[in-house]
Amino acid sequence: MGDRDKPGAEPMSASSWAKGTAKSPDDFDEQDEPMTDEQAAQLKVLSQEANEPFTDSLTRTAAERRIDELQQKTGKKP
Repeated sequence: MGDRDKPGAEPMSASSWAKGTAKSPDDFDEQDEPMTDEQAAQLKVLSQEANEPFTDSLTRTAAERRIDELQQKTGKKP
């Protein structure tokens, strides 16, 4: 559990982000969690359309990055 999850912890301020003392979205716990079923389904479709291999072992963060890459490649950015 990170400090931000502790009861009574102060919320992150904009100055924390500006100073670089706050965690970036890539540092959150979901970085190590497996991608969701929805991400996997989206990646399968985009991978086929882009003629790219589908990898089913990505983390949530890596899957989001791959989705963005494939959306740009296929021109299917929402």
